[in-house]
Amino acid sequence: MAEWWRILATDHQLSTSITEQFCEALLRSPPYSEHPDPRNKKDTIRIANSKTFAVICALCEMFAAPEMETTARKEFERLFTSLLIMVGSYVGVYPPSVIQENPKDPKGKPLIVIQSGNAKHIVPSKIAMEALRAFLVCTKCDKILDDLVNSWDLLDSNESNPSVVEAFAKSVSVNYQCYLPGMVTYFNPMLSSIYDSQRIIAVAFFAELISHHNCLDQTALELLLNSMLGRLVDASHVVRRLAIRGLGSIGKLDVENMDTLEWFGVYKYSNTVLSAMLGGMDDKDDINGDIALESMRGLCRVLEDMDHSYVEGSLINIILRVRSSFEKERPEIRAAAFNLFGVISRFSSGDVADSFQEQLHNNLVTILVHLNDEDKAVVKACKNALRSVGPLLGSETVKNMFQKHLIDTSLLFYAEFIADLSKNLATDFVDRMPMYIATCVAYFKSAWPVIKGNAAMFAGYLLASFPVELHSTVTNQSVFGALTLLLKDPSPEVRIKAAEAISSLHSY
Repeated sequence: MAEWWRILATDHQLSTSITEQFCEALLRSPPYSEHPDPRNKKDTIRIANSKTFAVICALCEMFAAPEMETTARKEFERLFTSLLIMVGSYVGVYPPSVIQENPKDPKGKPLIVIQSGNAKHIVPSKIAMEALRAFLVCTKCDKILDDLVNSWDLLDSNESNPSVVEAFAKSVSVNYQCYLPGMVTYFNPMLSSIYDSQRIIAVAFFAELISHHNCLDQTALELLLNSMLGRLVDASHVVRRLAIRGLGSIGKLDVENMDTLEWFGVYKYSNTVLSAMLGGMDDKDDINGDIALESMRGLCRVLEDMDHSYVEGSLINIILRVRSSFEKERPEIRAAAFNLFGVISRFSSGDVADSFQEQLHNNLVTILVHLNDEDKAVVKACKNALRSVGPLLGSETVKNMFQKHLIDTSLLFYAEFIADLSKNLATDFVDRMPMYIATCVAYFKSAWPVIKGNAAMFAGYLLASFPVELHSTVTNQSVFGALTLLLKDPSPEVRIKAAEAISSLHSY
């Protein structure tokens, strides 16, 4: 049978007709059907549709014929789109051979049997990948093959295949731009597919294309942006996350090389994109925080080049949303939140200057206790944030400390830094000292020993730096009582830092 398909591929007219019919079948037929799992009736398994699976196998053989190159190039966009969609659709799917008719069932319902022998070694996703690889070899797309040489196995995983699809999109954008308009046309209907896997592949491809806008005209770029906006309410959280990533790619656009009309066509979406990012930070179904993380990273990219007029009205709202992520368990989310806080400082001028400065002082202690976070990426993000906001605090001394000591590649002697900083804060912001101390005390209940210890030490240095004549303005007994309780903390690190803090309070 395989040889027959190779022979048919040698006839250009016949292979063209077959290819067109095959593409229609792949894009219109269901890739699989769901059935009860015979090993656990509460679960379901997915079994490849015999028609679409047969088409994939036939194409794989046809692409082996050298004469197939002309036909494959003619139908490049449709074949590429169809095959990549099928690769994603077949992840975790069983081959059709596992379905057998049950002669004992009077209703004639299929009996699902997990086959033994050679059948169980047939993996539809692997066959689809081989077909896609054979297609790229047939069309001599060596640059795509080189770019993806170590990524093929990652396609066979729902967790990693979006990143591989993005790599495909990037390679096509760089090396085969002429095929992009057609690909956009064929991928676009997949955004409305009833199958999550197909929507994920399409959105991942489109999300990457946005950052390569120079390969597309304005109409195509706006189509991509509208497509991403339409997927923000998708039932799949993976689709929503990828749509947020795509919208965040607006921040990668080469604005300097865009003409006025093109620039307006993109930036008229700015308010909508900003609202989408903020909405993503509050996604109620975002259990693991993936969408919030993507939203904050996207905001960092978008806000770096966005005009002040688009952001000023939302500045305080953004800060309040970001604050809720400072204490998230995932370090990636904490790092993204602190990075974003530093980025939004560029919008702190004009009418919102006073409001931003107030928010900055309200969050200063939080950034400083995480400056010694157990995660290195969080520490780096805090350094970046403090360097960015330092000039806005209103203290030349504190600003200079941040610029001099908070270098990304340098080791920070945290205790010494906090001790010196506390003295400067007590000199330049004496009226805010009670608030700083109260915030430190709130962190005595942190779930992380290192943060709890940082807060204890910081509170001690702040109290020790407080002018004697103003000691009465701080509720000493409550602070001292909280520090004393930390001496009984299960963590030795916390107990040591609490003891050090108390030892510095001899003047009270």
